[in-house]
Amino acid sequence: MSRKLSNKQMNMKGFEQLKIDYHHFMVKYFVHEKRPLDAAKSCQVILNTYIENDQLDSTQGKALKRTAFENFGFFLLVSVFGEERQELLKNVTEKYARELDQNDLVKYYVTRFLGAELIPLDEAKIAVDCSKYEPFASMENASLHLQDLIKQIIQHNIRILERYYSLIQLPRLS
Repeated sequence: MSRKLSNKQMNMKGFEQLKIDYHHFMVKYFVHEKRPLDAAKSCQVILNTYIENDQLDSTQGKALKRTAFENFGFFLLVSVFGEERQELLKNVTEKYARELDQNDLVKYYVTRFLGAELIPLDEAKIAVDCSKYEPFASMENASLHLQDLIKQIIQHNIRILERYYSLIQLPRLS
């Protein structure tokens, strides 16, 4: 069904709410299929639609835009490392700087994942900090998303160690 709809038609004026509803359903589908990068892209479309819509000056509109940004950022963070993910993370810092400044936790992780420093790994603190956000609290694979975020932090730290050391031999990394 999702392939039958044309993005060109949904981008027409007057279809904004339909576009948002469609992408909310796609986020649910991608979460169910365990495809967080695609879920992040759908959240990005929702966010862009909210940003382009002039009627978002209300407090409800601002809350919806904030939730869309948080979901976009966290789904990017839990997705598997790759070139596309890194480009989207850079895009977050450039295109969504205002939204990034309003959310300290997303900003912390995005800048850390783009940087060349180790990220401290305190699983209990990460679980508590992330528990108030939708991808880690009220969505279908919430516990899996938390595990994926921790895995991505570990993988990031290994990539950083790899940059600084030519040969690392550890019997166990956890």
